Amino acid sequence: MVIAPFITAPGSDSFWITNARLPLALLDETVAYRDIIAPLAAPPFAEDLVAADIEIRHGNIAAIAPLNSVPADASTLDIAKGLIFPCFVDVHTHLDKGQTWNRAPNPDGTFDGALKTVRTDAHNWSAEDLYHRM
Repeated sequence: MVIAPFITAPGSDSFWITNARLPLALLDETVAYRDIIAPLAAPPFAEDLVAADIEIRHGNIAAIAPLNSVPADASTLDIAKGLIFPCFVDVHTHLDKGQTWNRAPNPDGTFDGALKTVRTDAHNWSAEDLYHRM
């Protein structure tokens, strides 16, 4: 099974993806993540990411578990703190406009609202500000 062009899963149909990072907001509420998986609190993973191991059985997610809970005899694929999303994600971003939400949130979630907010926030922009946001 090829997971991505640069990652090949172990040769079995059941294995564990280890050392993964999952966006907390995308986990199903039925997963007891607050009890079994601790959100990462220290930078650079302070954006509500969860460290977890994921069991794959016959091409489906069978379990989400805390790090280092994989059985010793299991086939594993260590993704080295890589992010896992439930589906394709458009990671289109403008690095020059990123990380401004805390000081200049989009008031209505529209494109026009975003444009107005960026114009309003632009007076804060400097080389140092941009460096810290990127």
